[in-house]
Amino acid sequence: MNLEERVENLERENRRLRLTGIVVLTALSGTVLLGALRPQQIQTQIRASSFELVDSEGRTRGFLGERKTATGEPTGVATLALLDVNGTKQAELYEGGLLVFGDGASGALLGPTRLVFEDHDGVPRASIGRVDINTLSTGAETTCPAAVVLFDADGNVIWQAPC
Repeated sequence: MNLEERVENLERENRRLRLTGIVVLTALSGTVLLGALRPQQIQTQIRASSFELVDSEGRTRGFLGERKTATGEPTGVATLALLDVNGTKQAELYEGGLLVFGDGASGALLGPTRLVFEDHDGVPRASIGRVDINTLSTGAETTCPAAVVLFDADGNVIWQAPC
């Protein structure tokens, strides 16, 4: 199996996983929203800037709204996030892909053309698929359509193949 076939298979599997995640999260969101409305309260349209799902103890367990930066600034990107009982984000679906957090801080991003693993500081440490590499010494930016790249804690490339 050559590189093109492997990349094609990876992209096909990526699309399948992404579609499955979107369908599941959409169905879950729809069920929650429909279950929250009583028949006598059904309206033709509900408008809100965000929706917060809480458990029986009043703890936030889910969020549907605008994605924010680490400093709390709005990004203009819609997001659906799932949180554990401590309020730690465990998964997030947004326009850029699906984020899954292993411990609430570090995690993996499954996007349309790549899979990225990030550390606790949100710095990419490994990327598979399409990768944009910035060379600090020259200022050049290289886009590798299919590569495996490992980064250090400062985001510098420490190993890459084949690009």
